Amino acid sequence: MDIDTTADFKARLQNMIVYQDILIKNNFLAQSSCDQEFSTLLIFHNDLRRKYADLRAQTDQLDQYIEHYRAESEHKDKKIQSQSSQILRLTQHNKRNNERLTELQRWFDRIKDSITEPSTYNKLYEILRNSHMFEGETTANLSDRYCTGDELDVDYSHMPKVVSQSAGIGEIKRLTDTNDIDLKLHKSPVNISAASDRNVNKNKPEPNQLRTSPIPVSSRKSLSIHQRPKQKIRKPSKEFLNTKSEELELNIDDQFWSKLIDDHHEQKSLSPINSALPKLISPTIEQKTLTPSTPASNLNSNSSPSNITKLHSRGHNFISRNILIPETCCCLKRIHFGKSAYRCQGCNALCHTGCKENCTTLCLPNVKTPNRGAVDIIKVAMAPKDPEWTPKFVSLSENCPEGRTYFDWNDKGIEEWKANAIKFQDTHVKDNNRTEWFTYKSEDRDALELRILMAICGFRTPQEGSKAAPSCPLRTFKRDERLHARKLKKVIIKHSNSSENIHLNIIYISTATKVEEDKQFYASEEPVFVINDHRKLIDKDGRTYANFQDYKENNKLPKAATLAPKNGTYTPAQTIDGRVPLELGETPATSLLKRAKDVVDTVVMVGGMVLAVTGVVTFFAPALFSATAMSVIQAGSFFLTTYGVVGAATSIHDKTQHDESIRTEVFVLISSALSTYSGILRTQAIKYAREGKTYAEVMEKIGKAQRAMFAVANVFTIVSSSGALISSIFDLMAKRERTWLDYYQFCMGLFMLVNVCTKPITIKGIFDSEQMQHLNEMKNSLESDDAKEEMSRMLAEHSTSDQKAYMIRNLNKIENPTEFFELIRKTRSTVTCTADGLTVNNMIDISPLSYNDIGKAVFIEKFNQISKSESAALHSSFMDEFDQYIPDENKENFESRLENIKTLPVEQQRETMRNLVNELTAGGGPPQEAFDASWNRAQTAYRDNLDQQVNEMIGHLQQGSTGPGQEDDFTQLGDLARRQMHGVATPEEQKELQQQLDKCTNHRKEYFFKSSAIHRDDANNPENNAALRVDIKTFTNAKNERLCYRINVEDVKQTLRNTFQVLNHEDIIVHDKRIFDNMKTGDYDRLNRVLTEYTTRGPNLLSAAIHLGNDPAFVGQVNTPHDIASITEALEKQRASLPRGQRQEFLNGIATGTGEHYDRFRNDFNGRINAINALPDDIKSQWSSTLSMAYHWWKHEDQFRTNQPLTIDEYFREYSNNIFKTENIIGTSHTQAGGIKQSYTRSFGARIHVGFTFGENRTKASHFPK
Repeated sequence: MDIDTTADFKARLQNMIVYQDILIKNNFLAQSSCDQEFSTLLIFHNDLRRKYADLRAQTDQLDQYIEHYRAESEHKDKKIQSQSSQILRLTQHNKRNNERLTELQRWFDRIKDSITEPSTYNKLYEILRNSHMFEGETTANLSDRYCTGDELDVDYSHMPKVVSQSAGIGEIKRLTDTNDIDLKLHKSPVNISAASDRNVNKNKPEPNQLRTSPIPVSSRKSLSIHQRPKQKIRKPSKEFLNTKSEELELNIDDQFWSKLIDDHHEQKSLSPINSALPKLISPTIEQKTLTPSTPASNLNSNSSPSNITKLHSRGHNFISRNILIPETCCCLKRIHFGKSAYRCQGCNALCHTGCKENCTTLCLPNVKTPNRGAVDIIKVAMAPKDPEWTPKFVSLSENCPEGRTYFDWNDKGIEEWKANAIKFQDTHVKDNNRTEWFTYKSEDRDALELRILMAICGFRTPQEGSKAAPSCPLRTFKRDERLHARKLKKVIIKHSNSSENIHLNIIYISTATKVEEDKQFYASEEPVFVINDHRKLIDKDGRTYANFQDYKENNKLPKAATLAPKNGTYTPAQTIDGRVPLELGETPATSLLKRAKDVVDTVVMVGGMVLAVTGVVTFFAPALFSATAMSVIQAGSFFLTTYGVVGAATSIHDKTQHDESIRTEVFVLISSALSTYSGILRTQAIKYAREGKTYAEVMEKIGKAQRAMFAVANVFTIVSSSGALISSIFDLMAKRERTWLDYYQFCMGLFMLVNVCTKPITIKGIFDSEQMQHLNEMKNSLESDDAKEEMSRMLAEHSTSDQKAYMIRNLNKIENPTEFFELIRKTRSTVTCTADGLTVNNMIDISPLSYNDIGKAVFIEKFNQISKSESAALHSSFMDEFDQYIPDENKENFESRLENIKTLPVEQQRETMRNLVNELTAGGGPPQEAFDASWNRAQTAYRDNLDQQVNEMIGHLQQGSTGPGQEDDFTQLGDLARRQMHGVATPEEQKELQQQLDKCTNHRKEYFFKSSAIHRDDANNPENNAALRVDIKTFTNAKNERLCYRINVEDVKQTLRNTFQVLNHEDIIVHDKRIFDNMKTGDYDRLNRVLTEYTTRGPNLLSAAIHLGNDPAFVGQVNTPHDIASITEALEKQRASLPRGQRQEFLNGIATGTGEHYDRFRNDFNGRINAINALPDDIKSQWSSTLSMAYHWWKHEDQFRTNQPLTIDEYFREYSNNIFKTENIIGTSHTQAGGIKQSYTRSFGARIHVGFTFGENRTKASHFPK
């Protein structure tokens, strides 16, 4: 055994060694594979690093090239500036030299007579003439020597380009007048003689002759000495790019320059010899206003000359400063916050530290010039003033828009505006010069921003005391204007095809608006930016449009007439006459739908403000508004919320299409959605609170998850509505031109925030708040102060949430709350509201619906029953009077034919009865006098019968009176009821009958409270129970309200305990069921009727019913106390059918559950139950229970016919269908527990057939004749 174990162990050890070797080999292979992959990855990584190093080297080299090119460009710029300064100095020097020579010439003329030798005179004159130097000579030599076109012909590919449809660029030419001379033609000495003057004049060009300017003009057409071929892209001047404000500076009055001339350089009057010398003039320097919006064709030689010889050049006075607000340097780059820079004290120019020495701008002081005012003023000034003016570049083929218009286009004001607008559009087209696009590169963003500012705000010049400088034209605009321009610039860049090359053009929409109650029209020019090849449009507020048609249909301009280029461009592709066609129109705001929406928006805006204030007031004073007002407020809140959702959704769709911010709308939509969700739960909670449900019942219907979501939704609603309000305020402050829509959004945000903040956050808070609000509304609706005080006392006693719910539940069902509280106060009663109804003086539990029926419902039901019994009373009186004339064999025929007579009109009944009696009488009937006497007696008996029934009804009700005055009211009620019964009551008496019924009902309700209030303290004194029973008998009587008091309930409980010898009646077991557990008021009332009616034999019958229910041989199912009552009454029916001598024996036998009588009854009852079970289900479902059906059939089968009992089909089909019809309903009342009870009555021969149903489904209880 040990050898085998050792061998096994050795074998396993060898296997483990083999496995370990295999594992080591696999591990080695895996390690080798990983090393190989890592080596490959490392090689790949090294290759990438080498490639990255090569690319980095190339990038550095490119950076060096760029830096070299930049340094070279700066050097050339500096050189050009230096040459310009040298020209300026030499020109000034030449002028001073010429002034000295002029002075020498004058003195020379004075002393020429004293020179006797001609050779001396000629020599002096030659010296004087050779010393004279022309300004143009020096300037031209300098220009030719140092400033060549090649130096200026550099690459400006990074500069903004102008894409134009105009022809190629040629050499600039200008018209010279008779005073202009070509400086290069006058390098020879000037002859002073008259002949010389004539020679000089011969060399002057003819007027209006086209000559080439000797001075190179800094413009787009003189950047190179070589003429360039025609091209579509041309470049703006470098001078414009360096000083973007030059177009503003060159518009300054020439008077400014004259102020800088030294006083000692003032010219003196010359002698006559001076007229012989050639007139010295300075070369004309062209004033240009070149911006990306100004075509090159506008640069002509007719520009007014600038007296550059009068300008004293001076250097900048730079002082180091730390920058707090980012500004632009003369190199067009931004100087950021906190950086050091230099600012000139003379002109406010700002530049980087490195740009200080290379600043190319002139130091020109700030000059206060007229600021640009309204756009209309400038435009009007630009417009031609010739009344016969006609447009040269635009055409208008219509006088008014097509279709229905908002404005009267024949109005004089419209006509004047239209004429001026055409002039403005003609000027715009002329300025545009058929330029399709202005191109801006990424480094030209400041130029683009400046262009936007000038288009929106107009031209600005530096103001005295401001930080603006010619080198910083953006600073001439206000901060909010620049912020708006930057925002608009971002939109333009976003929608451009390329952020590197931005194609832009501007068109202007001429508008005329009319303020209400103002007859004048106000004109304006609205700029619209056109970008990229798809020709998208962007208005001044940053709203984008897919095309010009989209702009015309969806722009946000106010109600105005418009004049605009027809296709949204100043460069149409093809036109017949080469002009830009214009079209008239009206803004979308003039449409009927938009105007109606504006009205609704205004109403909603005002409503939002009103409801916001109302919400705050309601929060602090919930009872201030009536129920109707609160309903209106809730309806208004629902309308505003719904309109806000629809408006936000519509606005989101519109703004998304036009790339506008939808921040506010999204907040409003979120707030509305959350508010709607919480509003649904809030509405449910409010509904349940007003219905009188407890908070536990509400939570069962709403659920815990929804309760938690309600609080979360309210919190998020507060956040989102706050965001909507803040966003709308931000939009209001950010917009330069506000509209009603902005104020509408502000009001909606404010309304939503107030609406959610002034309401409880949780369901519990909503529930409690609504409970108190509803109770306060009910109290305020009471009509008397006594009623209000009594309700306040009751409200103080019902302090908990559940008690308030019970109070609301019951008071909602009270028909006349004022009368209810007044009677409680008058009788000093105490009423407690419970889940099942009202507890009055701790004596009775009654439903408020049953309380409403006290008095009135009994009267109406009994009165209608008497009315239905008229036919039976008439039948009975006829039989009693005319039976004596009818033979026995014809009596049955007579009685059956009486049914037809009763249905006839009263005036036909007498004659028909006479014929019937004569027909059935052998001798031809009684004499006429005897018939008339019998007829009169029958009618009297009929009326007496009805009066007797009315008197009995009033007598039963009168037991609820508390004094003689009230008894008189009941007597008067009886008199009016009898007149109404006989059909002789007038309309006034019918109205009085209703008033008297209300008065008697009030008396009976007063007695209801009083009868229990006087016995409120008798609960612990059994001796007083008899008096209580007497006082409440009028209400417990089956002929009246049939109420069940607590004393009756205690009687039933005591009887059950005594009969079955138990301490608790609920412990009684019937067929393994506790059928007496949790009995309702109706169960106690049913048992109380049985026990009260059967007196001493009641306990034996009840004991027998319990034995029968527990008997296995009994086929019936005992489920409720009503079934026990039905068995008890069936036993009484069987007992009453026995001879008197056997009745006591029957009681004794059945009480033990044994014996012959018990077995016989059980078998008979089983037979009837089996017959009931054999009926169709549709019949059985109409009745309360099988045992009840069996009992009522057994009890009433002999009452319909005297000779033969009814079969089961006759009772449950034929007779049941005859009575349970809608036309047979005589009254609808309520049980003590609040269930519906309907009573039916129909005539049945000389008797009436009655029936009862219970519940909304009209479950049949019984029917029988009486």
